[in-house]
Amino acid sequence: ADVLKLIRNKISETEKQIRIAQEEDRLMLIMFEGLVNESLSPKLKEIDIMLNETILVKERVTGYLSFNELGERVEEKDRISISKNITENRKRKEFSVLKKYSFDRRLPELFEYFTAEDIPLDKLKLEIEWYNKVRDIVFDLIFKLEAKIIAKDKAGVIHYIQEPKGHIQHKPYLHWLLANIIITEEDFTFLNMVRNSFAHNQYPQKQTMENYITTLEQNKLAAQILETYKQKIEKTLSIL
Repeated sequence: ADVLKLIRNKISETEKQIRIAQEEDRLMLIMFEGLVNESLSPKLKEIDIMLNETILVKERVTGYLSFNELGERVEEKDRISISKNITENRKRKEFSVLKKYSFDRRLPELFEYFTAEDIPLDKLKLEIEWYNKVRDIVFDLIFKLEAKIIAKDKAGVIHYIQEPKGHIQHKPYLHWLLANIIITEEDFTFLNMVRNSFAHNQYPQKQTMENYITTLEQNKLAAQILETYKQKIEKTLSIL
């Protein structure tokens, strides 16, 4: 009986402490709400207005170029960095949206086409949009070329295939075309750059493109590259 009485008293005392703590919490909440209403509410409204203001946002993006001055792919440790500012007028609270472009593999080589340090986002998005539009067309042309060469001289192409590298090789087809005097060294470099860049979700190197396309304009770059690539492939197919 004494034990039960002790337990009841202990429970009663515990409940009492819980009620006291709850009342203290309620009083603190009432006091805090009063402070917010009196002093913080105007400031919170000011902050909300500030976050919704439209400002010029800049995101510094740094990437690493995959090709050297000869248009050859370089090892990761030898890549040269390139940085540009992506800019856009947007709400202050949405500034972090531009950070996602830091991970786009097309940007390093694409940055080379822009001489200005700041690149408007709408201009960048236009170039990426056209890249996406022409990519499948580039691959269709590649498959047509490879199929035509295989049908003509499969053994000849196999001769140029290097030991297995774990990926599909396109160079053997170009080496075959070069050996049969169907394309030139300049054609080889251009065709190889376009194919490999689109295959690795990268932009073709500016220097290689300008060496081959003398009238390259600063607008819808991928469409211009596709047009020249298509003309060369179709001319090659007509010879085979």
